[in-house]
Amino acid sequence: MSTHDCFHPIVLQDLNKPWEQLLHTGYNVSFPAGSVITGAGRRKEDNRIFFIKQGRVCLSHIAVNGEERILMYLGRNCMFAEAPMQHDGMDCIFTCMEDVRAVSWPRKILDADFAARHPEQVLNLLCSLSRKSRIFSGRLCELHAFDALGLVCRALYSIYLHNDGKKTPVPNLTQLELAAYLGIHRSSLHLVMSRLREEGIIGAYSKSRMEILDPDRLLACAISGRGKEKKRLDDYEREAG
Repeated sequence: MSTHDCFHPIVLQDLNKPWEQLLHTGYNVSFPAGSVITGAGRRKEDNRIFFIKQGRVCLSHIAVNGEERILMYLGRNCMFAEAPMQHDGMDCIFTCMEDVRAVSWPRKILDADFAARHPEQVLNLLCSLSRKSRIFSGRLCELHAFDALGLVCRALYSIYLHNDGKKTPVPNLTQLELAAYLGIHRSSLHLVMSRLREEGIIGAYSKSRMEILDPDRLLACAISGRGKEKKRLDDYEREAG
């Protein structure tokens, strides 16, 4: 397995480009930032699938204890609400992170006739669902295998890697959005980033620009995530608090 395969993108984009050929068959819709889109309370036949033309959507899950966890961020040329579990589920929520323009279709179009006429799009949808499943399982493993340092370093290295190895990549995520995705408190994210800056591994971070000063050391922290690095982070937290 290559290094690239170990780090999935945080904001998924261009997963479903073949569906661009069918945009003229759907309905153009717009949602302002903060809009919540779910299948809750709808009749099964009213559920729809969406293709993002512009903007970003956050997929989150409501656990049995009422806690909301971020599962995935979706950007341009991505489908959402296509998973069968969305027919009657109220535990998954799609929230617009910014103004979103999309195209929608009723879910009932995904029948045998549609598959026969548009095999490329159906195969693409299956492949993207498979990729999302791999990301979900990978994230679950990460939560058990890495501490806050490891999680943050893996996220930063993923941003670096999926921006073609540029040392000044565009995260397209605020620190608050990144912390929510990782399931850690914003103060924990701040502590880790402060430590990485002190050690000359990263520089400034903003939604539009991040500085990667030493990608090799960042990768080393992303792979270890525990042990010596965790002890150093714990020491730093005690010094800070």
